[in-house]
Amino acid sequence: MISLQQDRQEARKKCLKTSQPHSLTASQPHWALIVPLVLAILAGGAYAAGGSAVQSDTKQAAQALLAVGSGGGDVGSLVSIPATLTTNGTQPSIIIFWIEFDSTKLAFDHVETGAAAVAAGKEATANVSDAGVVRFCTWGMTTDAIGDGVVLTATFKILGGASGDTLLLTGASASMADPAANAIDQKITNGQIDIACMGRPQNVAASQDQPDGVLVTWGATAGATGYQVYRSDTNDAATAQSISSWLDVSAVSYLDESAVSRMGCGCFGLLPEPVYYYWVRAQGDAGCESLLAGSVAGSTSPANALFSKTGASMGGVFGLADFQGAEGDILLVLVLVTAAFLASARRNYELRITNYELRIKD
Repeated sequence: MISLQQDRQEARKKCLKTSQPHSLTASQPHWALIVPLVLAILAGGAYAAGGSAVQSDTKQAAQALLAVGSGGGDVGSLVSIPATLTTNGTQPSIIIFWIEFDSTKLAFDHVETGAAAVAAGKEATANVSDAGVVRFCTWGMTTDAIGDGVVLTATFKILGGASGDTLLLTGASASMADPAANAIDQKITNGQIDIACMGRPQNVAASQDQPDGVLVTWGATAGATGYQVYRSDTNDAATAQSISSWLDVSAVSYLDESAVSRMGCGCFGLLPEPVYYYWVRAQGDAGCESLLAGSVAGSTSPANALFSKTGASMGGVFGLADFQGAEGDILLVLVLVTAAFLASARRNYELRITNYELRIKD
């Protein structure tokens, strides 16, 4: 007698096996036999003493919507597209569907299992069964149902196309069953990938050693009429905010003077400079805007500071704290001279702080 584990392994092979669909909307008799078996086995249907699946003819009123998402990019970029499940209460234990796409302009890259499937102990797999067709199977060795949310994320690479083109992602042949192996009425909606109306700026870079701010530079973009610079405290474009107006098309750099430079004294030395992340966007005719180009990290160096005193006679402990410059101004500097230093023969001295270096000179 074939064990349940062996049955499920065999079903997995059938789920992943490459098919050759004539048309994703046409009748497919070979799947009419395979899909019910896969659904019954993977969804944990009842088994008779001889090991055969007990068929269920019950048609549930359950309904599910699988929405193929949308995204955007430019030629050469990767675009991640989510497939999101919404049900009316009865949730599936297995989901099989296809996405059709223009293989002259798009290429399937990889798939990642979504949070809703992971929570149910499922795995999303993909197989490019024909040019311009990728087949997805979300399943697992558990009978847990997949809750509402992102089932998987499919990533495509844009191979070609004109700026402003829309590339369709056509969803088809969705099959779902609940943990009791009952089929679920389903609907799948299409998605799309929009090619940006113009290319992103190239070779974006940011300085890390200028005392007067962070210098952001980039290469000119064909067809651009201007550029805008964005910044964030974290390496996440979603949190980036513009820090410049639209700059002239001739601009290929921008000095961020608002980047805060601070130098402080910790227990074991000077504190490091804060790091900022930068992106640049290009603008074209009729308000067309590119995607953000970046991210690149930048930081400042402490502004040079000079303090001198002749005939000093004061005690205390030498320390440095809260040295902070913004837009060229030194906000606060606290310097205390050690008793040991003042006890020396030096009567005239110069205390210079330059880019993390402390120098004492007679």
